[in-house]
Amino acid sequence: MDKDNYEVASEILASKHRTNIVIELLEGAKTPTELADQFNEHQPTVSRALGELRDMGIVESTSQQRGRLYWIRDESRDIAEYIRDRSD
Repeated sequence: MDKDNYEVASEILASKHRTNIVIELLEGAKTPTELADQFNEHQPTVSRALGELRDMGIVESTSQQRGRLYWIRDESRDIAEYIRDRSD
């Protein structure tokens, strides 16, 4: 990873919410509700973290009938895998 990717990884690792979400999204796309249920968190907390990850360019989303669906961008998989490996 280059320097910019390490900076992004550091920002993600600085928040347990962002870290947990990135690791979970490596398994596949999820809605904020699914993530909130998975971590027993309030949905606004998860949605805020997802917005931060979207602003960092780590996740993408699309609107669907039951809300938004989020996933790790292909271009960001190496960062997400780095996060997963550092949080074990």
